[in-house]
Amino acid sequence: MDPAEPYTTGELADALGWPQRSVYQALDDLADDGEIRKKKTGPRQAIWIRPGE
Repeated sequence: MDPAEPYTTGELADALGWPQRSVYQALDDLADDGEIRKKKTGPRQAIWIRPGE
């Protein structure tokens, strides 16, 4: 996976072998801390973006 690419929760869950809900919660916590950005793409969809250095 390319760290510069945005990913969906499902893509990251598949890559990590984690349940989607666990990945979503971890990513949401990182977004709350300002470590990554969350972009809503639909009512129940988001992509996760790692800010550039």
